[in-house]
Amino acid sequence: MKQKSFLFGSLLLCAMAFSTTGCSIGGDDKTNEIVDDPLKDKTEYYIVGQVSDSKGVVANAKVETSNVSATTDSKGVYKLTVNDATAYKVKFTASGLQTFEAETSIASSAKNRSQVTLNVRMAKEIVYDENHTETATPAADAVVTAPNIVDTNADPATITIPAGTVTQDTKVAAVVYEEAKIATGNETQVPVSNVAVKTEPADIVAEQAVTIAVNNLADDATDGYFDTDYMSAVKKDEVATRADKSLGKPVFNAEDNRYEITIPVGEKIAGKYEMNVKFDKSSKTSGTVEYNAVNGKSEVLKLENREFNAMIGVKLNVTVKNGWTYTTSPATALAAKGASQKLAAAIERYIELQEGKEGVYETATELTTNISGNHVLYYGNKANILTKTYTFHVMINGQSTPVEVNLNSYNGYTEEYTNGPISQHSGGSTGK
Repeated sequence: MKQKSFLFGSLLLCAMAFSTTGCSIGGDDKTNEIVDDPLKDKTEYYIVGQVSDSKGVVANAKVETSNVSATTDSKGVYKLTVNDATAYKVKFTASGLQTFEAETSIASSAKNRSQVTLNVRMAKEIVYDENHTETATPAADAVVTAPNIVDTNADPATITIPAGTVTQDTKVAAVVYEEAKIATGNETQVPVSNVAVKTEPADIVAEQAVTIAVNNLADDATDGYFDTDYMSAVKKDEVATRADKSLGKPVFNAEDNRYEITIPVGEKIAGKYEMNVKFDKSSKTSGTVEYNAVNGKSEVLKLENREFNAMIGVKLNVTVKNGWTYTTSPATALAAKGASQKLAAAIERYIELQEGKEGVYETATELTTNISGNHVLYYGNKANILTKTYTFHVMINGQSTPVEVNLNSYNGYTEEYTNGPISQHSGGSTGK
């Protein structure tokens, strides 16, 4: 009888306390399984980009830094995963192209899982064609043809050496070439043409002014050409640590429809000569809101776990958009001003030297996390988009005319991520 009264009393006490504490007999209550969230503890950053050359994207290029390496895919795209916020030297190697090293940095203030973009344009080795070697003599003019090793279909440059320029018979060869470079998007000028000149003897000095000429892409000067007030010419110094030597502004020869720069008297003829076109540029954040895809959906992903047991090894497959597209193409911008469409190819090349190859490419990342019992995970990856305007100054019917080209550029992303109790979270943003 006493045992029965004790059991009844226990049940009564349990009923009285149920509304605030719950009750169990025999220890069968379940509690939520709480597990670590590896995305909070694992630090990694990404170096991504596209490798191209004058012909297009470069597949199967090797990209390496700090014992991490990757190979570009069929679209020239690569991705390196690194663990430290620091500076990196990245080496690019591809068949038939010069090996190239570029530097980039993960800022110390960078948020976990952020990325930097490093687009690279590789180039061929400079090789002189013996079939285009001329001998300049003290007594006669000489004209040297410089074939374009970047684009064999393009017009060659010419080097005109007047009589009296050299004091002895001198072999002269030249080529139009392109230098490897990073597409930073930060510069305000790009090369129109690079011309490398080789002489034997190597140290021969010009006793008369030598002219380097590059043809205008338009068929005639009246069809338009780049305003030389927005151009410059330099001789590249052989020592990388020294500044290039300014050769002033190119001159446009309307009769011959070509740009000309001058190697002055007293200057060594051999060397690398660069003609640049300058432009204005502005950018602003796009008002477009666009999410990168997570597990195949371009939205904020919500994963709820309403069970007591944790969900282990949850996969988040993130696909990030990179690259850029025109909103006003060079052809459209030139047509609006009445200029030759043939100048569009030049402007397209200049913008690609700044931004990388035109087009949008994607990089993929698989993230692995855990969701504790009675927890919810929100993950979004919002694309950062910049609208950019390039303004080139073109001479049209004798007037300097601004030509505006517009594009949208993907500029990284902002990650939105929370992982916490269902009762406390309804979404949020970490920002990146």
